[in-house]
Amino acid sequence: MKKIILLISAITLIIIFGVVIKIGYFNTHKIECFTQYGPCQEDLVNKAKFLVGRPIYLPLPRKQIAQTFSNISSISEVVAHRRLPSTLVLGIILRRPIAVVLGISQQRVVVDERGVVFDSKDRSALPVLYIDGNVEIGTTLEGQQLTAAKLVNQVGSIIQTPVSARLQGKSLLIASNNGVEIVLDTEHVADNWDTSLQSIWARSKIDGKLMQKIDLRFSQPAVTF
Repeated sequence: MKKIILLISAITLIIIFGVVIKIGYFNTHKIECFTQYGPCQEDLVNKAKFLVGRPIYLPLPRKQIAQTFSNISSISEVVAHRRLPSTLVLGIILRRPIAVVLGISQQRVVVDERGVVFDSKDRSALPVLYIDGNVEIGTTLEGQQLTAAKLVNQVGSIIQTPVSARLQGKSLLIASNNGVEIVLDTEHVADNWDTSLQSIWARSKIDGKLMQKIDLRFSQPAVTF
């Protein structure tokens, strides 16, 4: 008798499962999308609409999803996971811009912390780096140029004022909007240069002294008033 009951129960479950699949209960009905800054813009969600109606229990087409977003240069990575019974969740990691870069073409582009050059709509808060050479969207900064982009971003964060910089050989010449020049060596960055700059900058604000130049290329910073 128990065997008959178990058999009937198994057949019933199979029938119910088949009906559920047939009516599309486990198909993708909703797509949620988030970046590290909050919900995705509508255009990003729309790019994933091709996944609506697809059985969610099947292996996720991660390669196809990555290819779909590959032409958006501001996206670093896309991850996907399921939320049963019918929601697909996309996590989009946007590139973190660190500087605006201008080469010989004078095209304003943005670079992230990995050196990837991409376009960005909001450039107002970023430091500007001028380099000798051409720089285009889709390329990657390396070596001294990438080091310079990272350094100018750090300087801007420390002194909390707009800065621009020019890479001349191995020297990075950074100008603040109040006329102070800060010099760094991109080949041999001094230990604790950032701590020294923070201390010097804070002291100058307390003393009310207007500096002309802060040379951080050596273990002992040189300050010119």
